[in-house]
Amino acid sequence: MIRNFSHIYAILFLFMFISCAQKENIESQSSEQKSFQQIHNEAIVIDGHNDFLYMLVDPVFENYLGNKKLDFSTNLQGITHLDLNRQIESGLDVQFFSVWCPGSQVDPYKMAMLEIDSLESIVSRNADRMILARNSEEVNSALALLDS
Repeated sequence: MIRNFSHIYAILFLFMFISCAQKENIESQSSEQKSFQQIHNEAIVIDGHNDFLYMLVDPVFENYLGNKKLDFSTNLQGITHLDLNRQIESGLDVQFFSVWCPGSQVDPYKMAMLEIDSLESIVSRNADRMILARNSEEVNSALALLDS
């Protein structure tokens, strides 16, 4: 019986030691997190792939939404991975939108053009918060505007 209690004390002591160590780590992380946030704010944050445009033209996704329409400038949390407000709030500076269609698509060119037209329309409606950049020079120019 004594042996069992000593085992329990050892477990409790270990648990308390781990808990205290975690508290110290959390306290020291708060100053580290500030530096991570600072690094994040100073960095150019790029998301290399967003399927939002395909969702706009995908009939399966359209059926899922019913009569709702996707608007990138509204809160789409729970529907899509990203929207313009969450992109800005998170500090995401550059977003690559993919233009894709399944290999089974009857007219892939038409679908791709619909996606590109959709992107141009989104940017046009949100010209005060988005810039369409088609090459690295345009990306650098857009980023320079962010800094000013």
